Amino acid sequence: MHRSRHVWLPVLFAIVGAISLRAQLPFYTDDPSVTDRGKWHFEFFNEFDKLQSSQNQNTANFKLNF
Repeated sequence: MHRSRHVWLPVLFAIVGAISLRAQLPFYTDDPSVTDRGKWHFEFFNEFDKLQSSQNQNTANFKLNF
């Protein structure tokens, strides 16, 4: 009986821990009031990722608002 408690106790903690975990959306805002009326707003960002072995991925994104 003592041996089975050692097996079930980690399983119980894993289940309770998985139930209580919560996640949120990434910090992404799409707020149209950021750009003043009649003005231009340009955003540019570049993401460089190192993939498996010697592969790389470079992603460039931009947004232009008026």
